[in-house]
Amino acid sequence: MAAALMLAIYPEAQPVVAQADDQSARMIDEYGDVNYEYEMARLDKFAVSLQNEPNAKAHIIVYRDRRSLPGLNYSYGFKAKSYLISTRGINPDRIVTVDGGIRLCLSVELWLVPPGAANPLLKWTYTYRLIEITATFKFDEHGYSLPHDLDAYDEFGSGSKGVAPGLLGGYAATLTKKPDSRAFIIAYAQYCKDCMSEGENERARVLRDPQGTTVKMLKEEKGVLINRYGISARRITTVDGGYRRFRNIELWIVPKGADAPVPSPTVIPMKRRKS
Repeated sequence: MAAALMLAIYPEAQPVVAQADDQSARMIDEYGDVNYEYEMARLDKFAVSLQNEPNAKAHIIVYRDRRSLPGLNYSYGFKAKSYLISTRGINPDRIVTVDGGIRLCLSVELWLVPPGAANPLLKWTYTYRLIEITATFKFDEHGYSLPHDLDAYDEFGSGSKGVAPGLLGGYAATLTKKPDSRAFIIAYAQYCKDCMSEGENERARVLRDPQGTTVKMLKEEKGVLINRYGISARRITTVDGGYRRFRNIELWIVPKGADAPVPSPTVIPMKRRKS
């Protein structure tokens, strides 16, 4: 299904294949678009199954709906895998994440695969008529936190604030499959009135990121693409998008000859008075 990330999709709403034999791989759990705490509870139970069968592997299959960004499959799988590794101590070699393609709604399947068993097959996904995309499209987006954010939690289990390098793996893989395309990354800083202040149970009057916040984050993301995934620096364009209510980074793919995306800030901070 990886090739579908670079292609337009026209669903026919037909089942493709059936699930794996009950004698081999077993689906332990399945959930949809749930909040962070509920998802972690489901993964905790899955980790118990893995601990009870130490020779089995975990297969995490993620299906997105038709309206979701292409990168959602990868980011959901990465988040679940990171949690199992960092919080539950599962060996990363035991965890396989799979882009299941598209269903009617977001769905995450947690499978247990014993040694020698056949891998679980994708089921009830869409068939595709594939036409190559020639227009710019947003692949994915994610938030970020800064070192001074005392109350920020690291939902990707990277162990540090800033960019979780593995989160860009799907984006890098898609760029590699499309060598004529360019990466276009837009970062937005935070300007938020009446937001919760860092580390306190009260609302701050204004939370405004310091100057240079987006520059730092863009440099970090660009460095990950270059040093970890081998994407040429000449293919990467970074843009300071201004301010939004909350920090955000957009990952765009620009095919050859297509127009670059336009930043869309949602907050225009008032000018500070000179003292």
